[in-house]
Amino acid sequence: MDALSSFKGTETIIVEQIYGGKQPRSWQVFVAAVAFACLAIAGSRRVFDDAQGAISIFLCVLGLMPTLANLVNFREQRRRYERQGMASALGGQRSHNLAVSILALFGGVMLAYGGWVLVLPVEQSETTFATQLSHWLGMTDPGFVAGSFLGILVNNLIVGFGVLVLTLLYRNGGALLVLCWNASVWGTAFAYFARLQFGDGGAALGGWLALSAAVFPHVLLEATGYVLMVLVGLFALRVIVRYRDPALDRASHIRAVIRLSAVALVALVLAAWVETSLAPGLVERLSG
Repeated sequence: MDALSSFKGTETIIVEQIYGGKQPRSWQVFVAAVAFACLAIAGSRRVFDDAQGAISIFLCVLGLMPTLANLVNFREQRRRYERQGMASALGGQRSHNLAVSILALFGGVMLAYGGWVLVLPVEQSETTFATQLSHWLGMTDPGFVAGSFLGILVNNLIVGFGVLVLTLLYRNGGALLVLCWNASVWGTAFAYFARLQFGDGGAALGGWLALSAAVFPHVLLEATGYVLMVLVGLFALRVIVRYRDPALDRASHIRAVIRLSAVALVALVLAAWVETSLAPGLVERLSG
């Protein structure tokens, strides 16, 4: 019985070796996200003929699940902090630190997909990432259409609610699926627009960096809203599953769910406002 209770799966052992038995830092999560996303894209291109972009998302999720599991292993974090004489109702992990790490994961995936689009010939990018680029394939200019504030906000809220539902249903896998998908769409789209507008090589790279910098406030706010909804789902799931557990600080978790939900809502509202403000200028810049 002791042997069974101390048994660790292969992925747990690998993750512990990679991160030295500690909680991964944000930069380590970023590097892991870039690496696993690149491997996922390369593997899907090598093995599959169709839907390579969609399949790469699932491979990326499988690769990053142990890392996210390590980040949200609140029970283990609690033990580590208790050994250091510290205590936290959230298991030794402050929600803002966790949010930063998940944002780093999001940014790493986004960077990897954008980098692949910049490296591949345009025709191969359109084939490989046809799923991500389906709205823009076949156009001869960037094709941005500025939306209304209400329309963008409703879309953001729907996606945020989807993140929450998938996190509640599938926990780490559901959260990663939505985050990696959105990161891949943003990463491929911005790089694709840069290729169409500026061509190849250094000009495309410079255009991609300029475009990414221009949309960074919107991307950061929207990604923050989605990441916070992931945390809402994880904390809410703990309350639901372990509601009768006397060791669980239910009040603290419920407060965390309310607080994170409120901040996520504010972030998504601000993201919609920033996108509405930025869109006309971006359309003019990318078209001219």
